Amino acid sequence: EKSLFAGKKPQVVALWRSEVAAASLEALDADFRKYDRSRLKHLALYADVLVDLADHGALRKLAQQVAAAKEISRCTDAMVDVVANARIRAVLDLLEDEDGPTGRGPPPALAAAVALHADAAVFVRCREPGAISAVVDAVLAGACRTALPRGVAVDAPGHLAKGAVVARWPALGGS
Repeated sequence: EKSLFAGKKPQVVALWRSEVAAASLEALDADFRKYDRSRLKHLALYADVLVDLADHGALRKLAQQVAAAKEISRCTDAMVDVVANARIRAVLDLLEDEDGPTGRGPPPALAAAVALHADAAVFVRCREPGAISAVVDAVLAGACRTALPRGVAVDAPGHLAKGAVVARWPALGGS
């Protein structure tokens, strides 16, 4: 016996719905829009949970999975935006909670900001990649100034601030 689910591939959000077959093109379109809204809502809720848990690894993995999706639609583009914003919110939450340099290693907020900056290719699918890139640069520069108050100029762009951080913590250069 072949299982009903044997041929299913991993998906970012998979929903099962059963409804009466639609009779017109408008009804089919309404069904697709409803399905896409449900997918986006569930992804946003999952991303919010990951932000609340401060699970940066799972957020990074989710961003890569959404960006690698073969489906190109407004819904998947919105999913990329949702996950990018969730990652930025998670790093900003870490920055707000952090007191400054610990002396033992790179602060978690800085490591998360460097990882976010390293994943710039993921944000190419965003609706406004330039704006997201500018925000990511600003978040990285802010995290660098917090971690190295005397080592980073106030107006340093993200890539120069990252250079100062990698000089201090070389392990962050591979992120």
